[in-house]
Amino acid sequence: MLKRSCDYGHSAGALSLTGLEYMSDEEKAARISSVANDMTASIIYIAKQAEAGNVTEKHTAPIYDFIDRVCGTEKRQKKSLLRELERQDEQIAQAVKRHQEDIRELMACASTAILRLKARADKLEAELERLRAQDSSKFSDSDNTCPGEAVVLERDEPSKRNDASIAQSTI
Repeated sequence: MLKRSCDYGHSAGALSLTGLEYMSDEEKAARISSVANDMTASIIYIAKQAEAGNVTEKHTAPIYDFIDRVCGTEKRQKKSLLRELERQDEQIAQAVKRHQEDIRELMACASTAILRLKARADKLEAELERLRAQDSSKFSDSDNTCPGEAVVLERDEPSKRNDASIAQSTI
């Protein structure tokens, strides 16, 4: 009877993966790498034996089934990833379209606001010119005072105030 080793190092196959959840990252990587190397070597050895005529299709069928399952899983995952990428591409295209629409709307709002501000500025400029023209016609060169200044001076002169207004302002 063969004595079984407890060391699951190189060639123990799947048994070396038992307790994987308790292993360190380095140990996990080493054990999985060992299994992958064993699988590769086994497939190559079986293929060489098939070429030499030492094994039949009946003998190699499990290996080909395994390879077909791996390839089928890969194809399904690839299809799934491609569908996900297409879905993300559609989302990106929709986001770009919304972004462009938002930019157009923002530009329209900005243009409208600029036109309104320009119209308001033109209106205020015209009003300012009108007021300057009105003030310059009232401005006399002889006394060098502006009409508004004369009103302020008259209001502030104490001699022109009557006693009732002085009493009223002190209350």
